[in-house]
Amino acid sequence: MESLRIYFERLIKLSDEEWLDFQACLSKEVIRKKDHILRQNDKCDYIAFIQEGIFRFYTLRDGEKKITAFFFAGEFVTNYRSFLTGKPSEHNIEALQDAVIYKIHSQQLHALYDKYKTIFPSGKPSHIKIYTAGSETHSFRKAKKCFDRDWKNYPYSEDTQKVLFDWIVEKARK
Repeated sequence: MESLRIYFERLIKLSDEEWLDFQACLSKEVIRKKDHILRQNDKCDYIAFIQEGIFRFYTLRDGEKKITAFFFAGEFVTNYRSFLTGKPSEHNIEALQDAVIYKIHSQQLHALYDKYKTIFPSGKPSHIKIYTAGSETHSFRKAKKCFDRDWKNYPYSEDTQKVLFDWIVEKARK
């Protein structure tokens, strides 16, 4: 939970009261490898902070999985389009390893926006990269391109690199 506060402190300064109210809205979930936290055509009404683990964001087209992005510990993951519009998600979010996430649901988040307008003076956080991830998809054989793109922005531990490369190799062989 401390890593989430550190994340926010890089963007905005939260008072202890604001942090306690935010923290009270979070629900912790332990996710097993290969479990989905969102399935295509379901509505996404939450944003999740990844405490531990790796997730992939993908869609199914003509029976083939098209990868859009990877998400790692210390990042938020959601289908932001579905979250904002209330429409069904066009993507799936699957854990590539055992994970721990903290979710906050839309209704709770909006209540915090209303109560603490100073938390996000310009409105909802626009830095969640998932909003733009849908514009580029990759097949399993091109998953390394997605990893390489993210590699430039996020330093991955050796363990994380191994999980991703093993997964890419496994899928490329199919």
